Amino acid sequence: RSLDPYSGYFTDDDLEFFITQTDGEFGGIGVEIIPDNGAVKVITPIDDLPAHKAGIRAGDYIIGVNGQLVSNIGFNKAVKEMRGEPGSKLNLLVVKEDENITKEIELTREIVKIKLIKFDIEEDDNGGVGYIRIVAFNNQTTTELKKAVDEIEKKLQKKKKNLKGIILDVRSNPGGLLDQAVAVCEYFIDHGTIV
Repeated sequence: RSLDPYSGYFTDDDLEFFITQTDGEFGGIGVEIIPDNGAVKVITPIDDLPAHKAGIRAGDYIIGVNGQLVSNIGFNKAVKEMRGEPGSKLNLLVVKEDENITKEIELTREIVKIKLIKFDIEEDDNGGVGYIRIVAFNNQTTTELKKAVDEIEKKLQKKKKNLKGIILDVRSNPGGLLDQAVAVCEYFIDHGTIV
């Protein structure tokens, strides 16, 4: 009860579920989500996965999972219900943001591989600035971050340009493993206490 709103305390089945979801691959519908007022708010559907194919879009709210209201079962249980064996079916009750109507949608779960890091480069005559977005903090985040920075540096070196800086984007990030968040900070900060 004394934790801040962005922390969670897990035991038994909830802990096991949290650990499996930080592996970076699971059966699900392919959405980045956050809890919002007793519902599940869709931040973005992942391209070509079940939610995207079914027309679920950013800003939509999932208010029911398999006949149970999210407000009754809670966010974590709702997420757990959305995950499962690839090929298995799932029913969602979705409030479409743009239409202001409730729709029942049946989906078939698929294997979801989370692409943790997305990056790009903005260049000018003096060099380049790397843009790196961290999608979530799971047990591969720091490794993937280092690969992204190496890739950015290699691309700039080929053009004989210097890396002037990096914009690190963690907006709409659902969180994850604290040790990975600390490791990301330590990658950029060479002294001082992180946590």
